[in-house]
Amino acid sequence: MAGNPFLLAPEVNTNPLLSDSWSRCQRYGLDPATEDFPRLGAGELADRLASHRGLQQLAQPVVEALSRQVADLQSVVILSDPDGLVLHTLGDTQALQKAQRVALAPGNLWSESGRGTNAIGTALAIDDGCEIDGRQHFLTRNQNLYCAAMPLQRPDGSIAGVLDISGPANFPPPAHLWLGKSGGKANWNICG
Repeated sequence: MAGNPFLLAPEVNTNPLLSDSWSRCQRYGLDPATEDFPRLGAGELADRLASHRGLQQLAQPVVEALSRQVADLQSVVILSDPDGLVLHTLGDTQALQKAQRVALAPGNLWSESGRGTNAIGTALAIDDGCEIDGRQHFLTRNQNLYCAAMPLQRPDGSIAGVLDISGPANFPPPAHLWLGKSGGKANWNICG
């Protein structure tokens, strides 16, 4: 990894959530300039979607409601599994096209170890809601994004998945007030 990525985003040094995440990214051996990202093939994605059908059914009303709230804000709502694999992305046509270009589409893995500091992966790493905006993302490729995510928990406390809202950097949607800053977790009665 060339240079010190902490120098590129000084706010990382003053925010423990970010500095801890960026330190983990360095331990993972991530290069901020990487363009090599994990993505599942169609068959493996179909298997994973089938195994998370219950999560998708329970989350669908919330995903749809949030999607309506952010419809005019160039943003998408994303549901991922507990590994950070995107299961479902919902938004208007233009926002979905942009999401596809930055790999915020089903089959893409957004774990912190694979994509650096990002709301889905970091929410999983800390088991709490978080927001990541612009240059707070570890990977340069993601620094044009704003993301807020919250883990979805089963009754036993294990993580069932993550709910995320993503859009253009420095343009957070109003839903960020409950999603990223709540400091809470969404409890879901998830079977299986």
